[in-house]
Amino acid sequence: MAIRLQKNIEDVLVCKDLAITGGAGVRAGSYVSTIAVGEAAVFSPGGVILNSTTVLTVPSFKIGYMSTNGELVLSDSIDPKTITNYKGKISAAATEQVDYVGYNGTSGTIQVINSNDYLLRLWFSGDTYKSFEEALLKYAVYRSDSSATGTEIAAGLALNLYNNTKNETEYRVRVERVSNGTLLALGTSVDTVTFTKGSTYFTCTDIDDATANAALAVGDVIVIGTTTTSPRYVITAIDIATNIGTIDLPFAGETYSAVDTSFRRIAASGVDALTWGLKITGIAKTWALGKFPYNKVMWETSLEGFGTTTATKSVKAYRGVGTPEQIAEAEWFAQGNEGGDSLYRTRGGAPAYTPRRDSENSHWYSVLTFNHKQVQHEDLGGTVTSPKSVFIALNAGGTAGAGVSATSLVTGEVTSVLTVLDAAVVGAGTGTAQIANV
Repeated sequence: MAIRLQKNIEDVLVCKDLAITGGAGVRAGSYVSTIAVGEAAVFSPGGVILNSTTVLTVPSFKIGYMSTNGELVLSDSIDPKTITNYKGKISAAATEQVDYVGYNGTSGTIQVINSNDYLLRLWFSGDTYKSFEEALLKYAVYRSDSSATGTEIAAGLALNLYNNTKNETEYRVRVERVSNGTLLALGTSVDTVTFTKGSTYFTCTDIDDATANAALAVGDVIVIGTTTTSPRYVITAIDIATNIGTIDLPFAGETYSAVDTSFRRIAASGVDALTWGLKITGIAKTWALGKFPYNKVMWETSLEGFGTTTATKSVKAYRGVGTPEQIAEAEWFAQGNEGGDSLYRTRGGAPAYTPRRDSENSHWYSVLTFNHKQVQHEDLGGTVTSPKSVFIALNAGGTAGAGVSATSLVTGEVTSVLTVLDAAVVGAGTGTAQIANV
């Protein structure tokens, strides 16, 4: 006979954005078996749904929700007097890191130095000890000539970094040029312009269209967007017969097609006076549940031989709060505490294990987390105190940064999960209400 004892366990509950079954007031005193799929409740050890008043009359309670597979997913028994670190956070979108070298959309420039060696290093790191021990280095090198220009130096550095990263299994960063300069209209929403990833050619349905604005010309800078930080490419050739243009660098972005008013140009006559910069953007890492963990690309930018040129940290890599990937991973990982895949792998001929998945793609979640202690009494008279934690994902819908509004989770009903939990924690004097924070 084997005895299994699990300690320091995290319970993960994924609650959907549903109204309470049957409307307000119907659940108090009912049994937890009456809740609908995706619905959550706080209930007594006997399975009776609690409200913000009755939760103060029981020594402990559980939190549970009905899974999409019809399984009631339960937390451990929770004594509100042992709750600590009771904290809610509203959902928040993730961001990819963005650094600039030289011009950053507002100020700065890559200093032009004749016959000079420019060396740009990107020191990639991560948020684990192993990633720091095995830091990856990528670089861009360019030697300017005796009559250098900012256009030439920015292009040389961008091309070298592109060539040093293009053959990797997974792209980490995208490097593009930005500059100041007067942005001119390109067209009248009649023509479609298409750029293909990795190509030095672009197409336009009528490349010499000058109906409302001057036609594109060799030497112009074509801007992929309409802002000061939109990527720039210099046009080196135009074939009017085939409506194909050539640019000086491989297109670093994903294949992009849009009407001509989605682009801008800088006239060739003003290019030599431009101040240039490099825009280095992290590329979203491959994520697959249970295979490739969710994370962000992070690095430090180092300059050598750039003179007075500075690097600007514009956007910090941020994994967000309650992203679809984070919630799916938390849900998947916690199922290991229930046996999960390990129980199947030890049985010959067992069917493949399919983990429970109640989190939804393209939905963000506010989160409520707290710790508590579970005391177990042993036969010989002793006790074992096991620290535990609870992670509750509250579906906030398809907009990052939105708070939770569904009545089964927050408002309009005394049995809503957060109303009851807030009452229990405040009543026990172990924390403050968190409804306003999610």
